[in-house]
Amino acid sequence: MTPRSLRLGIAAALAGLLSVPASAQVVIPETFALPSSSANTAQRGFLWNVFQNEADQRTTIQKTEEALAGLLRDGDGNPLPNYAADYEQGGADGPGVKLGTADNALLQFIVSRVINFNQDGVSIGSMPDDDFLPGIPGLTGSTDGIAAEALTWLDIPEGTHTLIVNSDDGFRLSMGGAAPKDVLATFVGQFDGGRGAADTVMSIRVTRAGLYATRLIWQEGGGGANIEFVQVLPNGTRALVNSDASTIKAYRSVTGTAPTFVRTATPTPNANTAAFDTPVVIELSGAAVNQASVRLSLNGSEVAATVTKAGDITTVRYQPPGRLAPRSQHAVALAFNDGQDRTLNWTFTVVDYALLTPDLAVTPDTSKPGFIWEVHQNAAFQANDNTRPTQQLAGLLGVNLADPDSIGPALARGVAGANDRMPIRFEIPGVINLNQSEFEANGEFTPDEQMPGIPGLGESGQTDGIAAYIWTFIELPAGVHTLIVNSDDGFQTLAGNVRDVFRAQLAGQFVGGRGAADTLYRVVVDQAGVYPFRTMWYEGGGGANIEWKSVKADGERALINDSASGGFRAYRATTTGSPTAITRVVPAPGEPQTSPTANIVVVIEEGPTAVADASIQLSLNGSPVTATVNRAGNVITVTYDPPTDFPSPSTQSASISFTHGGNTRTESWSFTIPPLTRDKVDGKVGFVIAGAQWTADGGGRTGQPGDYGMDFPVAPAGIVSVNDATFLNAASADDNLTFAVWQKLHTVRNSSAFWALSPSSPSSSRGFQAHIPWGDSTIYFDNSGCCAGDSTRINLNISSYPGYSGTAAWWEQWHHFVFVKRAEEKEIWINGELFHSGFGDPLPQDFTSLMIGGGPGVNDNRMAGILDDFAVFRTALTAAQIAALASGTAPGAVTGNPGLVAHWDFNDPPAPTGPTPTLSVVRDGANIRVTFTGTLEGADAVTGPFSPVAGATSPATIPATGAQRYLRTRN
Repeated sequence: MTPRSLRLGIAAALAGLLSVPASAQVVIPETFALPSSSANTAQRGFLWNVFQNEADQRTTIQKTEEALAGLLRDGDGNPLPNYAADYEQGGADGPGVKLGTADNALLQFIVSRVINFNQDGVSIGSMPDDDFLPGIPGLTGSTDGIAAEALTWLDIPEGTHTLIVNSDDGFRLSMGGAAPKDVLATFVGQFDGGRGAADTVMSIRVTRAGLYATRLIWQEGGGGANIEFVQVLPNGTRALVNSDASTIKAYRSVTGTAPTFVRTATPTPNANTAAFDTPVVIELSGAAVNQASVRLSLNGSEVAATVTKAGDITTVRYQPPGRLAPRSQHAVALAFNDGQDRTLNWTFTVVDYALLTPDLAVTPDTSKPGFIWEVHQNAAFQANDNTRPTQQLAGLLGVNLADPDSIGPALARGVAGANDRMPIRFEIPGVINLNQSEFEANGEFTPDEQMPGIPGLGESGQTDGIAAYIWTFIELPAGVHTLIVNSDDGFQTLAGNVRDVFRAQLAGQFVGGRGAADTLYRVVVDQAGVYPFRTMWYEGGGGANIEWKSVKADGERALINDSASGGFRAYRATTTGSPTAITRVVPAPGEPQTSPTANIVVVIEEGPTAVADASIQLSLNGSPVTATVNRAGNVITVTYDPPTDFPSPSTQSASISFTHGGNTRTESWSFTIPPLTRDKVDGKVGFVIAGAQWTADGGGRTGQPGDYGMDFPVAPAGIVSVNDATFLNAASADDNLTFAVWQKLHTVRNSSAFWALSPSSPSSSRGFQAHIPWGDSTIYFDNSGCCAGDSTRINLNISSYPGYSGTAAWWEQWHHFVFVKRAEEKEIWINGELFHSGFGDPLPQDFTSLMIGGGPGVNDNRMAGILDDFAVFRTALTAAQIAALASGTAPGAVTGNPGLVAHWDFNDPPAPTGPTPTLSVVRDGANIRVTFTGTLEGADAVTGPFSPVAGATSPATIPATGAQRYLRTRN
């Protein structure tokens, strides 16, 4: 039996950056808490500092901090001006005031009431009566490219509190420092990315009532823009923080002398994107700081830092000698006296940059300058992330509609791949300055050239859903070089052994959608030579371009391979071939959703040095296994079929070793089999991930022993992922389909109960989807896209249902919902009664996967509630059959041959093996204090591998030395 385990991501405690939902309650330290009597009651509310410039629409926390610090630059390196308008006061008390004379200085507004803002002044999110965003629209009339911070002191009662930020796009909330802008304050929560208006729910615990410094930063890239700061009251209702109904009040200032705090720090504490040549620069704010007392240590050793003081600001500066290694972590300790001796500690991690060493150099074929361009186009695939183009170029998605006769600057007609799903290959002898339309002017070098393979051969969308690989070998002198990709939309550049799963080096990337814009990145070359590069580029919809260039020694720019203008030479072939590479690993390193029946597969492509087949050894969990080794030319495939299924849940480790060129190479990785729930028809697997969990026994719809439900907690955002939902294609072939489910909610929020993915369907592959309800209490039913009435969507507010009580408590009871597609007709049923009907487009026939409890993206539309008896039928159920389900008849017992194809009753929780272990985390100065039962294990990634924390006994004190660290405990 698999031991029970409790896993807890404590990036919230160890770091300022969080990559996965936090399941831990955040304890706000008492260290800097002020008594409530210190509040300046004449200054209620928030200071709202805002920046707006539509030139930079990145939706990242990093960009937000850069904007608020005045660090955003245009393509020529000049500061981007702040266009926020002082006369657009919106929900503020009056006009804004500029904080300085520089063009990029922030604009500050006083907000004495609440944070409930929208760029359009219309209500969105869970709270009504939105105000306009202060400062928006900007001086140019734009509402895009916004960054803002709300600074305040919150008067918080002792106890546990639930806070919610509803935002479009991202945010970060920190509390408990010496001042609102103390960069060492406790991280509470964030959403780092772009999204429509959606909730992030956070739980905090205050051990002493009082005033806590608070900073809420928020950003918007393009499109919608809103933010609301909400408290969940003890009775479950919501109130805006600082409203009359809220128990948490906000004050812009406090009385008395503020303690010393870190106003700015470079690199940002706990950041994982520090430059390899970064200086360490710290600004201490506090008049009492004794300049002579300041000491800086790096990695445990005191360093010779420069310390200056001007007014209340003490600046500490140190330039580390040499170059910091990729992904290396560094500990900073700052000691000073401001009337008492203090020491502040934090860490930072160096960005994963490309370091090109002589062993990676190749011999180019100088008769073949330029690039290999491999392209796939299909408008059905428009997700702007690294996953979609990777799958598309591997032939794992749809038919390639790129046109081999659309040559552009290529030498000749494109060469088709091994099948109609693989990319088409072109040879480009010149430069990469390509656009979906010839003579378009995007980027720095114009006019652009026609993109080979584009437009495609489809009837519509011939320039959408493009993905391409650009392979080349670039001649580089020794030193540090800045390369640039101007793209619409995203890209990823690898360097070194670019085909190797383990050894390809990330040089630079932009993940997401954008108009034509530059991303600069640096590579380090130890010795002059020719080095392999591969750029993956992709476009979702709209514009499409890519321009690959470099910065010359004089600061000017040139396209790569434009040697006449001083650009680096590039070659599309070598005379020596590529180095030996592990080109494929299954399950992939870190794979979080591995099937228990998975085989282990490793593909090795042999380079100039021979691989000794007899030396190949695959190991599983540290023990050698007998694998099958097959060779086809220079391609070696290693396969192992485990004799038994992998246990669920479990994390497995594997390794591969072999000799080539007289050297032995060993690579190790891990993969996870999460908890599983199987359907009752034929055992289709649903992966229970991201915090979803079974209810207690009797927690299912009937309440009887042995009946379980699937619980999706308020936080984190859980999901049941059915990775193979191709059964829906046969089920929906005649345009008839029914989904049925029992549901009760913890809270109403923007969420989806299920989402069946169809790559040909627009709006995030929305093949068959329902919001039950959205945050506006409207039930939505979508198919084949979104969100056109009588085409892809029908919807109706729950207030139209006669059985609705009119209160939130109604949702907290069990109700039965059915969604029927009957050819062109669509129906929504509640508790056996027809609630709403309309019309819809034909169902797609390319369903791939099914999400139960939310949408396909990370944290996308995740519900907070319990589901039970989730069933899918290949027919449009009749009124009598629906009534039978609503009366409690099991899906498999409904009469009339309804065509049940899937039924998850969730009555298959993992067998317990003992008491559930416990785990709690609090910050203790520069350390983390962990209280637990069972065995404490740690890992650098949520997917593992986990290993016991040496010598750990409860309570354990762990130094806060990592940008990311994950703990779990198990019996």
